[in-house]
Amino acid sequence: MNSRTWLFRLILTQMMLLCAAAVALAQTDSLRTEDDDDDDSTMSGIAFTKRGMKFSTGGKATIKEFTLRFEYGSGGVRLNDATLSPGPLRFAEIHAGNESFSPLSKTKSVMRYTHDGLFGGVFGNDMLGVRRDSTTFGLSGWRWGYRSTSGFAYTNDEGTPRLGLLHTGGLVWTYLSTQSAADPTAQPQSATEYPRYAAFTNSVLGSHTGATVRYGFGGVGITLNYQRTLMFNNYSFWGWIGSGMIEGLSQTLLTQLIEKQLRTSPRTMPVANLLLRSALSFAFYQLRRNSQHFPFGGNTPLEFNQVTAGVNIAF
Repeated sequence: MNSRTWLFRLILTQMMLLCAAAVALAQTDSLRTEDDDDDDSTMSGIAFTKRGMKFSTGGKATIKEFTLRFEYGSGGVRLNDATLSPGPLRFAEIHAGNESFSPLSKTKSVMRYTHDGLFGGVFGNDMLGVRRDSTTFGLSGWRWGYRSTSGFAYTNDEGTPRLGLLHTGGLVWTYLSTQSAADPTAQPQSATEYPRYAAFTNSVLGSHTGATVRYGFGGVGITLNYQRTLMFNNYSFWGWIGSGMIEGLSQTLLTQLIEKQLRTSPRTMPVANLLLRSALSFAFYQLRRNSQHFPFGGNTPLEFNQVTAGVNIAF
């Protein structure tokens, strides 16, 4: 291998790592405004300043703890253009990462919240005694990935964070297996739809986004989560990066707008942040249901929708 080829491959590898990092980091509301210059806290992610765009990996925080979270819930899976889908799924997951609460300069009744970490879990139609209908085919599997959660939390009179309204996003690797119907003659369309779902056993990469409501007391937090996951079908690396970059930069610009407009009313920021950022994520999710790398084309992805409740324990 000559020196020119080696240099080209090195530069290409660095570009790929930078793009992947941008997709993940842009899920956090990372804006640092001029009004926050007196704070001793920053948020990880992509930040826009007068000097341009920069990456931030976070700074000091008033509260920073390692946490474990256990979640369990139910949901469904489908292909957008399919005529038949498996029955309800059950989800069980464990999350591990760093949780931080950072003060704002304008108010003491609201704090910034971030949680970045890894998760893993299992899902299936047959879990914890719940059995699927024998006339439909089933799905099961396990997955792991990276999740970034950010937003704002209301505090009590003592300044302790209590109610958090949060936006989540990240990457997920899913390993899927399928089970044919015990009585396939009951639903003839199973013969045509089952192979379409089974094709995803050769796919792993996907992305997820959602909303979380967190209530904390002491070192324990209770969470209610709604999550949407797209499992890609024969994904294109550059299509995935391009689509993710567009959404990530849109989220960052939206966060800038939220903070600038609500600077005079910080108590409304947690609600506005959750509603507006979730709405933007939902819009991108809808656009990708038929074209997984919108606006750069792509196949129809497999959709997971789930609602889970969780317990968050700080150490």
